[in-house]
Amino acid sequence: MSLFKRKGEDKDADSFRGSFSIPASRSEWVRLATQSRLIGKSLHDLVKLGSGSKVTKKQFVLFRAVWPRPEKFSHILNDKAKYHLNEVWDDAEQLVAKSVEIQNYFSLVESPDGLGALAEGQPGWPGSWALVLKWQKRCPPNDEAVTNVALITFLDAVSNLIPQANFEVTIVRVAFEATFKTCSYKALTDGGIWIKDDIDDVRAIAEVKKGPRRDNSDRIRMQETAEIVGWLKSAKPWNNVFGGYKILFAQDGHQAWLVFGKPTTSYPAYLAGGTHTHDTFLDMTTYGPFKLSVREHIKTLCVLSAAVMLRIKRALQVQ
Repeated sequence: MSLFKRKGEDKDADSFRGSFSIPASRSEWVRLATQSRLIGKSLHDLVKLGSGSKVTKKQFVLFRAVWPRPEKFSHILNDKAKYHLNEVWDDAEQLVAKSVEIQNYFSLVESPDGLGALAEGQPGWPGSWALVLKWQKRCPPNDEAVTNVALITFLDAVSNLIPQANFEVTIVRVAFEATFKTCSYKALTDGGIWIKDDIDDVRAIAEVKKGPRRDNSDRIRMQETAEIVGWLKSAKPWNNVFGGYKILFAQDGHQAWLVFGKPTTSYPAYLAGGTHTHDTFLDMTTYGPFKLSVREHIKTLCVLSAAVMLRIKRALQVQ
């Protein structure tokens, strides 16, 4: 919803005091909010908000998000119980292991040019994964659309491993609008996973960039935070199937990442009305990079993605 203001009312809306950095801990957030004179403020106090891709520094600070350093991709194996993925992990591994096409895909990941020597029906042909490999081979591209297609075709291929899936992967740019006291913002994702008979019921989102994450790390994390916050503001309560976490699949150039965002118990009240405590935060955990050209990385990413999808399916079955 567009909100009109009198001329000059938001004169200092984008101003920011002091230096800016993405806080890696809650104590760092307190220091950042203190030096920028935003302690005690909330998103409801702002008179202007940037869109998901143009988040202002003030806006980001008041998201109250904390981003520790990324975890190594393999650390998800130790943390899967945190996200309730341990319950489906063995089944996900079996689905991946018994697929001949995906095993052929793994064999080509580190030498994708080998696909050109194969044709459908020949030994080693990766079937539907041939398309995945072709798009991944083009990363990092000059056009972000290539990265988008590479990630979505990968997730869609994984979804084909899940029997009787009650969800689907979409490249449609799922949009979230977060409205506060005097203004609102819209965040557009690059796709995601939603329920087949209710596309408003989003279970995971996707965000891509054409270049490596390190080239624009702050701006990428600001945008991903805005998307998670917008999602939380409009999410249905029964979407809590990953231990309270929201899941974002990211791909930046030739690297993929899994981002898990978890609001503390007081965070919903903060989004709703601006009330907060010392424990009001959005904790972000990142795993990666998963390098698309490394077999071990891509195999773990396949199992992880299949586990996420199995968890979505089974959570719906018990509702």
